[in-house]
Amino acid sequence: MVKRGFDLGSASLALVLVSPLFLLICVLVMIAVGGPALQAHQRVGRGGRTFNCLEFRATVDTQDCGRSNPAALAVLTRDLPPGPDLSFTPVGTVLVKLGLHKLPQLINVFRGDMSIVGPNPLTPAELKMFGDAAEFYLKSRPGLVRPHQVSGSAPASYADWMALERHYAENWSLVADLRVIAKTVSTSRVAAREQTKRTVGTRGL
Repeated sequence: MVKRGFDLGSASLALVLVSPLFLLICVLVMIAVGGPALQAHQRVGRGGRTFNCLEFRATVDTQDCGRSNPAALAVLTRDLPPGPDLSFTPVGTVLVKLGLHKLPQLINVFRGDMSIVGPNPLTPAELKMFGDAAEFYLKSRPGLVRPHQVSGSAPASYADWMALERHYAENWSLVADLRVIAKTVSTSRVAAREQTKRTVGTRGL
């Protein structure tokens, strides 16, 4: 009850505070991708319930875009290494580097699909790979902010990943959540400064 109350209050306040930024990003993404600003991915939540996890669209379908508007494709993907079917737009690249592509997940938190802090949202296929250990993942709502992102090292395997999720589920506290949030904010600030330096340097050239 404490965690859900914190999530609901935090998500409500954050949605109000970031609403101008949210609308600005929506406009920029719609211009960049030529379609809806949001996309949804099916993920597994608490107790095994599936939900649509929201994100800002950061990629463009190069095949469809190239057929319909070759000039637009050239602008969207310039200076970016193309993938087989999808390429990050310039706007999408910045959003992903700053973690802002996940901003719509505040709506998922408000709805109760997710939590401010929690394990990484898994697809049904990924959850199956955890086997019996998945029960620890299912005890928590997936998080907008993930503890393993500030743990200092990335999980080397699914076993390591699941061990981190289990540790979080068994040792949850509001203080621990606040520490994860503080570390995430600090990391985001550093990323923003680095992105600004790169942008200024590129313009200087």
